[in-house]
Amino acid sequence: QTSADQGYARGQFNLGVCYENGRGIPQSHCKAVQWYQASADQGNAAAQFNLGLCYEKGQGLQQNHPKAVLWYQTSADQGNSSAQYHLGVCYANGNGVTQDWGKAVQYYELAAQQGHAKAQSKLKTVGQEMEKERQRRQRDEKRKLEEEEQCLQQQILQMQQLQDNASSGDMDPQYQLATVYD
Repeated sequence: QTSADQGYARGQFNLGVCYENGRGIPQSHCKAVQWYQASADQGNAAAQFNLGLCYEKGQGLQQNHPKAVLWYQTSADQGNSSAQYHLGVCYANGNGVTQDWGKAVQYYELAAQQGHAKAQSKLKTVGQEMEKERQRRQRDEKRKLEEEEQCLQQQILQMQQLQDNASSGDMDPQYQLATVYD
C-alpha cells in the first residue's frame, strides 16, 4: 500500500492484484482497476495487460472491447506475451477490432516465440479455425444467394401470372402490368 501511495508503478500493480484477488484485503474489482490504471499510465506492461483483461471481461468497469484491445496493444508493444496472445485472440474473433487472421497469427507467433503455451497451441489449430470460418462464410453466402434466387423466382411467377391475367382482357391486370413497366 505504501509504495503504491508513493506512486511506484510496481507497487500500484501489486496492490491492484491484491484487490482483484482479495489477498489480504477485501476483494474490490473497482479498486483493482484504479490501481492498474495508475500503474498502466506509468508504462507498467503487466498492469496494462490486466487493465485490458478488466475491459474485456467488464470486471470493475463497463465492458469495452476496443479499450481492451488498446491496452493489450500497449502491453504487447512492450513484449508482454500474454497481451500478444490476447491480442491474437481479439483479431481471430473480431473482438474490438475487425477480424484479421493475418494479425491474429502475427500476435500468436510473437507470444509463442516467448514460450506462451496457449499461443503455441493456437498456432497449431489456427489453420483449422480459418477453414471453419471460410466454410461458415461460404454457407452464409450460399444461403443468401438461395434466398435471393427464391425471391427472384417468386417475382417471375407473379409477373407471368400478371401477364396471363392482362392478356385475358381484364383491365386491372393490364393497368398493374403497365405500372410495372413504367
